[in-house]
Order: sequence, then structure tokens, then C-alpha cells
Amino acid sequence: MKKYINPILRVATVGMLLYVIYNQSQSIKELRAAYAPLQYQCDSLKSEIFVKDIDIQRYSIIIDRANEDPRCNKVLNKLFNETE
Repeated sequence: MKKYINPILRVATVGMLLYVIYNQSQSIKELRAAYAPLQYQCDSLKSEIFVKDIDIQRYSIIIDRANEDPRCNKVLNKLFNETE
């Protein structure tokens, strides 16, 4: 009886190990599938924020320059007040 217990325990241990490895593999695949759209969404939001940040910096530079230079201020006021 004793000689059968050791091989049975080995087979059971190997079986459980393979089961755990298979389940971990499936879990990793599910997580990767769920992660891909989130990564794309995060990247697209960062790129939108980057573009908006550049626009804000440009406007602040223009307004600062308009406050310092009277000619630039006239041109800027003309652009803001013009209509088609």
C-alpha cells in the first residue's frame, strides 16, 4: 500500500500543477483582452490633452505678446472683432 501512495501523490501533484498553469494562462489571456482597449483609450486621452496643452501655451504667448506690444495688440483686437 505504501508503494502506491507516493506515485499517486506525485500524479495528483503534477495534475494540480498543470491545472493551475492552464487556469493562469486563461486568466492572463482574459486580462490582456480587457487591457488592450483601456490602453488605447488612455493613450488617445493623453494625445488629446497634449494637443490642447500646446494650444493653450500658444494662446498665452500671443496674449502676453499683445500686452507688451501695442501693434500686436491692435492686430489681435482686429482678429477677435472681425466677422465674416
